[in-house]
Amino acid sequence: MKRKLAAAMAAVMLGSVPYLTAYSESVNRLAAAPAGAAENSPTENVFGMDGTEREFVILDNDDGENEFFIITKDIYGNKQYDPNNTQKFDVNDPNNIASWLNGDFLMSGNDGMALPSELTKYINYEHEWKTEAGFASGNCPKDYTFKAGLALMSQTEYVKYAGCFGIRDNSSSPGWWLRTGRGLQGAAGLVLRVSLTTAPGSTAGWDANYAKGSGVKPVFYLKRAFFRNVRLNPDTMGDRVKELLKKYYARDEMRELYTMRELVDCIGYTPDIALEKTENGVSAVNNLKSEKKLVIIAAAYNYLGKCTGFETAECTVEPKSRRNVNISAETESGGYVKYFAWTDDGTMDVISNTVTAVTD
Repeated sequence: MKRKLAAAMAAVMLGSVPYLTAYSESVNRLAAAPAGAAENSPTENVFGMDGTEREFVILDNDDGENEFFIITKDIYGNKQYDPNNTQKFDVNDPNNIASWLNGDFLMSGNDGMALPSELTKYINYEHEWKTEAGFASGNCPKDYTFKAGLALMSQTEYVKYAGCFGIRDNSSSPGWWLRTGRGLQGAAGLVLRVSLTTAPGSTAGWDANYAKGSGVKPVFYLKRAFFRNVRLNPDTMGDRVKELLKKYYARDEMRELYTMRELVDCIGYTPDIALEKTENGVSAVNNLKSEKKLVIIAAAYNYLGKCTGFETAECTVEPKSRRNVNISAETESGGYVKYFAWTDDGTMDVISNTVTAVTD
């Protein structure tokens, strides 16, 4: 026995037994907001869906797992973290916020707010989350992992992504929970939360059984199939969201969700026919490998945005070539003309971008 103890002590002194190392992954509170923290979510990262006011923020994309890391833009009411005053984010503890988040909240929401069902069916419920160690004498003294669909942000994630989303986003809440316990200079029942009052963006330890609870701002991973099968609102879609759509999804596979005009003018996919304004009309560039018969439309609008008339011109553009088309439409001062192209095959599908020329 003495030999075993001596060998173990020697190993510790030489640093060759990592599992006997002190809990170095525990974290303390943040005295100030992380560098780059944003009050409101940058619009380029935000997306919403038709039929719901709820909006979401893309934090990151994981090419290896084919999924996207998302946080809710809204705070979904308040909730007590754990009435037993324990730090661990524990999906197996029915009293814990982790169990509630992946159970009752997932099914019916909180404080009159719920995640859209169109979204929840594409959450990765087998994602493995890593979380920092809590207080040494608490119920999560070492770093730990768990599998779940919904989580709260860890402090490590908060620091990493603070510039990607809004810590407040017009919420009146005094703060929102992280899933990280205060492991340094804390106590076994203290859980970190992001403050929106004193030193906004800082974090502080709060009792897990604090009766009034704190704000709930869920994070989750969406499977890539979500964006392929669920229509987003193209008018409020952020530029980064558009770039990710173009990166991962071919234009034509998105035709079931969006019109060609939305795909080209709103999201930025390359059109079959690219129009460019010229002095006397437009130039049509055929990006296809076959000739295309077109109807070029010049639609006039007044300063109120009402269409007041239009002109058309038919043409055929050879593959991978350009053709200039002389066309215009009369409009009053302060109005504008929109140019776009239809296919001349009876379907009248818009297959070009839209070019707008403002009248002086």
